[in-house]
Amino acid sequence: MYKTRSFSGPSHQKLSNFLETQSIDDNKNVNDYYQIIHNLFLLELMKQTICVSCKVMWNGDMSISKREGANFVGIGHQGLTKLCAILNLPTPIDEDHFSETIEYLLPIFESHKSLSMQNAIEETCKKSNGCKITVSGDGTWQTRGFSSLHGIVDILSTVPTAKVLDIERLSKKCSICTGLLSIKNSNPNKYMEIKNTHQCEINHFASSASMEVDGIYRLFSRSERLYNVQYTHYIGDGDAKVFPKLSNDPPYKDISIVKIEDVNH
Repeated sequence: MYKTRSFSGPSHQKLSNFLETQSIDDNKNVNDYYQIIHNLFLLELMKQTICVSCKVMWNGDMSISKREGANFVGIGHQGLTKLCAILNLPTPIDEDHFSETIEYLLPIFESHKSLSMQNAIEETCKKSNGCKITVSGDGTWQTRGFSSLHGIVDILSTVPTAKVLDIERLSKKCSICTGLLSIKNSNPNKYMEIKNTHQCEINHFASSASMEVDGIYRLFSRSERLYNVQYTHYIGDGDAKVFPKLSNDPPYKDISIVKIEDVNH
């Protein structure tokens, strides 16, 4: 025959000691108990929480950081799936939800990017005592050999803590245009509809080698419109083709850009 005795496990003892120090009768505290909550109920409860920063209600997504990281390092859904498998981590969500999340995140990235560069411009103007500032520029390509379909250029400040002031992406290929070729003959009406309404990624039609020159020239040309500043001094390496472009077709009226040689480029 079993003998009935009160339970006095470690957790119960800790709680009892805590309540004794607080002079609280644990039998009268109706909220002091263990409870098992179903995961679905817990998630539904958490979905009612509101972000203190953006004031938007949480949508229940717990792996958004994965997609954010994938976007930053330049890999897609398949690349993220392989990475998670190698690291023995849970696989990411389905590809459709992945794409929806990226579309949701991109405007947020753009907003933070613009704010960061605007702050960098203001800091540079303050340290330069005016809106005529000295900058450096450089470009890079996705692949080597001047046959890359994608490239990017940037303009940086030359203050002690250099920061990116503006960037430009150049592309000779559009993933949507390429994908549309599969329905060009089978569904020509749908092909023309998407082709005429989508936001094409192609914005460079010359050689890949000229991406750096054209990109930096674009950044100079829009500095007044975007930031109300002029890049009057440019730091570049000796064999660069950027400065001749800036000299032969000045982006600013009645202003000649001065080149500062970069001997350690």
